[in-house]
Amino acid sequence: MTTSANAKLGPALIGSALLLLVFTAAGAASQATAAPSFLSGKVAAWDQPGRPLQAKVESAAADFKSKKQGDFFFIAYVFPSRHKVRHRGCNGPDGPFEVVNHGGEIEFDHGSRGESWETKDGNAPAGLLALLSAAKSRPRAEDIRLIDPEEVYEFKTLPVYWLGSITVDDSLGLLEKEFESGVAEVQESGLFAISVHDSPKAYDFLKAVALGPYRRDVRKNAVFWIGNSHDPRTVADLKSIMAKSGDDEVRERVVFALSLNGNREALEELLRIAKGGQDHEIREKAIFWLGQKASEEAVRGLKEIVEGPDEDVKESAVFAISQLPKRKAVPMLIGIAKDNKSPSVRKKALFWLGQTGSDEAIKLFEEILLKKD
Repeated sequence: MTTSANAKLGPALIGSALLLLVFTAAGAASQATAAPSFLSGKVAAWDQPGRPLQAKVESAAADFKSKKQGDFFFIAYVFPSRHKVRHRGCNGPDGPFEVVNHGGEIEFDHGSRGESWETKDGNAPAGLLALLSAAKSRPRAEDIRLIDPEEVYEFKTLPVYWLGSITVDDSLGLLEKEFESGVAEVQESGLFAISVHDSPKAYDFLKAVALGPYRRDVRKNAVFWIGNSHDPRTVADLKSIMAKSGDDEVRERVVFALSLNGNREALEELLRIAKGGQDHEIREKAIFWLGQKASEEAVRGLKEIVEGPDEDVKESAVFAISQLPKRKAVPMLIGIAKDNKSPSVRKKALFWLGQTGSDEAIKLFEEILLKKD
């Protein structure tokens, strides 16, 4: 019965019905792909719900090429982040960030001198922006940056394709693929972007890079972001990188990464490195960061080092003690200046006491000088 009713419809009525369906579908698609308020200017809504991220990127590239607008375009999307990412101009709110391509690098112009980034505790969507080249057979990232969905980014020169909300695995898959392309800017800024993804896979990738066949600065960056991760495996993995890496600069970065970790296990590992088993430079780095942490455990460790047999390391420990808060540093330096068996170490302690300007230091100098008379 339905078939007979349809058969009686005239061609014009059928055409109108089809046209209505097309417009309805187009309207639904337009709503599904609407760009967010934090992007302005030359923005193309390209969400395409249900499609994989890589397919969206390739579709955006094909559209860009068809319009013959040049060689570069932007893509942007949001993904689940383990931090709240905040992007600010150094002089406060001076309007939106104007986004430009500066020689293959993403540049944010905020009308202020410089910009600042913060990551705060708490899960929240973070934005990702990539500058892509369409000059080759497949679109390739030239630079990758995080963006803050609470700010506004304006695109006046190059278009940006908004790809919507992306799963953490899909986003990591794209970033890891672009990282392996070897583009220096992508490897440098991409590690930061990868590190904030809310997935254990992000941490695993950082560890693989730290021990992998990459440039030294890339491996050092991976170690830094491991130190910032607060993953339960962090200290054990940093110890493993220290043992396996033959690069002193990477190992020094491990020491710094340990100092970023607030738990006792990291502090104990710093103390172990400072007390022995490593070369002088690595030990001195550990001693320096122990001094900066200024915890009671670190103070005890520095005392042990000052009383040890290694002259060079003892002098570094005296400097580290001098960087402690004055209420801790001055009594320790006075004790070293009076009682340490090494003349050079006592001399160093007196030098740093002279920099404190404390009354206790002046009394010690008076006692030493009057004793000589």
